[in-house]
Amino acid sequence: MSALPPKATPNAACANARSAGASRFDRDHASADRGSHSGCHAVLGPTGFAYCYDLRMWRTRPHQLRALRHKLELSQIFAWDIDPETSRRFAAEMAAELGIDVTAIDHLREGTLVSDAIVTCTSSRSPFLGLADVRPGTFVAAVGADNPEKSEIKPELMAKAAVIVDVLQQSIVMGDMHHAIKAAVMTPSDVRAELGTLIAERRPGRLADEEITIFDSSGTGVQDVAAAARAYELARDRGIGLVCALA
Repeated sequence: MSALPPKATPNAACANARSAGASRFDRDHASADRGSHSGCHAVLGPTGFAYCYDLRMWRTRPHQLRALRHKLELSQIFAWDIDPETSRRFAAEMAAELGIDVTAIDHLREGTLVSDAIVTCTSSRSPFLGLADVRPGTFVAAVGADNPEKSEIKPELMAKAAVIVDVLQQSIVMGDMHHAIKAAVMTPSDVRAELGTLIAERRPGRLADEEITIFDSSGTGVQDVAAAARAYELARDRGIGLVCALA
C-alpha cells in the first residue's frame, strides 16, 4: 500500500467476527443475521472487521470498539495506525479488556483485505481507503467526514459501492458522497438509500453477496438525540447511573 498523504492520519482494527446487526446494509430483506448496526439478515458468517481511526481520536476509540461488540461477535481484531506504537498500545489494552485476539499490524491492507466490515473514524482531509484496499462483499461504515473538507473514502471506491447516507441533501455538501459527486464519478441519484428508509425497510441494502456497501455518515442531530434517549432508557431499566435534578 502506498504511503498515506500527509494530512491523513487514520488507524485501523480488523477482526474475525460474526455480525448480528448491520445486515440491512448487507442484503435486501432476507433472513438471519450480520452487521455492525442493527438488523437481521445473515450473509458472511465469520468475518473480518477493520476499524480505521485517527490519532487525535485516541480517547474515543476504546468506547467505539466496546459499542461495536454489542452487535459484532468479534473473535479477532487487527489494529493499525500511522504511529506503530499507538496501534500496539491500543491492541494490548483492548486485548486485555475484551479477551479477544487484538494484533497490531504495519500495513492497512493486512487488515482490510481479510475483513468483511470496515469502520473509518478519522479527521483525514485526504481519502485513504480505495478500491484496492477492500474485497468484494465488504461493508464500510465511513463516519469521520463530518464537514466538507474531510474525506476518508476514495471516489473510485464510492462509485463501485452501494452507498447509504444519513440524509441525501446533506451528503451532497459534506462527507465522502460530496467528494464523489465533486469528482464527477457519482450523482445524488446513485445513492442506494438514506439510513431512515433502510431501517424502515422502504429501500434495499445489499443486493448481492459480492456487493460492497458503504454507509457514508456525516452525522445528524436527531441521531444523537435518539442514541441518548436509548442510553437513558437502558440505564433506567437496569437501575444504573445517577439521577440529577436539572432545575
